[in-house]
Amino acid sequence: MDLIHQLPSGTHYNTFILIFDKVSGNAKVQYMLVDPGKKARVVPKVTSVNMPRLKDRTGFRAVVYDNCLYIIGGKDRESGTCMNTMYKFDPERNTWIRKASMIRARTRFTVDAIGGNLIVTGGEVRNGKLTDSVEVYDPVDNIWAEVSPLPRPRADHGSCVVDGKLLVSGGLSNIKFQCSNVFWMYDPKTDRWRESVKGGFLPQERDKHVMVTTAKKQIYLVGGVTVDKKTKKKEEGSICCYEWDPKHAGTWVTSLPAMFHPRSQCGVVPLGHRLYVIGGHTFEDDRNVTMIEYYNMKKRKWYECFPLDAEGLYDVDVCVLRVPFENKEFSSLGICMYDRWILW
Repeated sequence: MDLIHQLPSGTHYNTFILIFDKVSGNAKVQYMLVDPGKKARVVPKVTSVNMPRLKDRTGFRAVVYDNCLYIIGGKDRESGTCMNTMYKFDPERNTWIRKASMIRARTRFTVDAIGGNLIVTGGEVRNGKLTDSVEVYDPVDNIWAEVSPLPRPRADHGSCVVDGKLLVSGGLSNIKFQCSNVFWMYDPKTDRWRESVKGGFLPQERDKHVMVTTAKKQIYLVGGVTVDKKTKKKEEGSICCYEWDPKHAGTWVTSLPAMFHPRSQCGVVPLGHRLYVIGGHTFEDDRNVTMIEYYNMKKRKWYECFPLDAEGLYDVDVCVLRVPFENKEFSSLGICMYDRWILW
């Protein structure tokens, strides 16, 4: 998932990490300040802001494009009905606007910004069925259009964008709802899918994971449920990295240290040479994971940061949003006190 796209220039902004609770239907969104003095670290102070458009909505996706926040799809918490509605939040004007609805209502899908558009893939639709549907949203014309579907239906998969291509990995299929090791690529210029990205399949079957691209075009798969081929035991702490090469087969790096706190359905934010992992749930221990940790990509080492409250972390989305100082809905108290904290 791509978290930052075309952020506006200027110096009168705070940069926040937003943490979305996708389970409770609560309109409260937690957020943290990115250290204005060192862009690769966060201030250990969590505040919340009320976003009424999220009330009674679960299983949605959140994405930032052109420094505006989009809330897409999900389910109605009371009826369980899948939703296709989308709202846009503009932090410059502090306004919410309802935008065009998706063609298909869905949950458990992915969304990414690509080529000036938003693209959603797969997910669960009516009656619990999984879909191969792919839709592209044009924010200029405010219209959705269906494009070539996924090679097969998929939900709880991961996705990200690199070099103008969309990559999709793992997830669950309709067949016995087993996790998979697929690694697909979509080219929006040709509207075609390639079933196997150069470099082959994922090293392990994986679902409920996160897939992010770094500035160096490295693709990290973080967390989620995997199965060790030798012991057949489920794992939730492993990460791996795909070294992207547009001309030749890429390389999988699997000998990376596991997280201190295994988790699925978490959020991941790349900041500089760090990958921050936030929230999620461990199904093995059946508890929400409160500790924020980050992976130093240079040192290939994990570090613990600070804990969050356990409530609202079962299944999260995270986004990075720049908010002008004039927007009083968001507190900038942390900017005055960040140098008093022990930071990482």
